[in-house]
Amino acid sequence: MREMKYRFYYKGQRIEDNLTLTEIGGRCEFHWAHDVDIVEYTGLKDKNGVEIYEGDVLKFAAADGAWSNGVAVVFRHGMFSTVAGSVWGLCVREGLVEVIGNIWENPELIRD
Repeated sequence: MREMKYRFYYKGQRIEDNLTLTEIGGRCEFHWAHDVDIVEYTGLKDKNGVEIYEGDVLKFAAADGAWSNGVAVVFRHGMFSTVAGSVWGLCVREGLVEVIGNIWENPELIRD
């Protein structure tokens, strides 16, 4: 089973406080003091062992060996994907993907 982890961002800043997890009727619900963006861990790690979350910006090796920068991780159509002109499934092969930032703290990293 995949490990379930989340990150929380408020106005572009990662937060780790003011969060409460409550079980109500067999369901766990998050409660927080602010309007936050909740992002999920993909279950994958980059070439340095860094966990990849929705909203992370990746650098990856293309088939020709060239490195591509500024591709964001999204959750669409029931799967984690990268977006670079079109939606691609997120396939992480050892040594070919690196997290270089995220869309909240490093929006300048996303390529056009």
